[in-house]
Amino acid sequence: MATACQKETFSGRSTANNYNADCRSNPYFSGDLFSWCAVARFADQLCPYPWRVPTRQDFIDLDIAMGGTGSYRADTPQFVQDNYITRWGGHLGGFRLWCHILGDLEFSGGYWSQSLAYYFGAYRLGFHTNGNVWPINRGNMHYGLPLRCVR
Repeated sequence: MATACQKETFSGRSTANNYNADCRSNPYFSGDLFSWCAVARFADQLCPYPWRVPTRQDFIDLDIAMGGTGSYRADTPQFVQDNYITRWGGHLGGFRLWCHILGDLEFSGGYWSQSLAYYFGAYRLGFHTNGNVWPINRGNMHYGLPLRCVR
């Protein structure tokens, strides 16, 4: 959690389609939601050495280590509960859209990676209570997602 994020507003994108480094608290779990720009700009402060922001490959490796395939699939809700929530400690905190709307609360979890996917998106890990798992999902950089540092 970051002191500057203890607020309820969020603006991950400006009206000119530029991306802002922003964050806000998440009222649904202990942690903050960051725009990808904030993760990229403040990676060393958010994940101080020996920690770092995970890569796309870290999420593939995590999924394989938990018995998955490392790619998108419709798995079982029990796999998500047993592995991503109970074993790994992931949260179903949803995400923040650039327009201040919290989405998919209590149903999905996702975490930023440092890896760019395309000019307005970055890779993220995603999982849903319906059993869907996205180890290498693409998310718009203006979304607000949690960050989980790795060693």
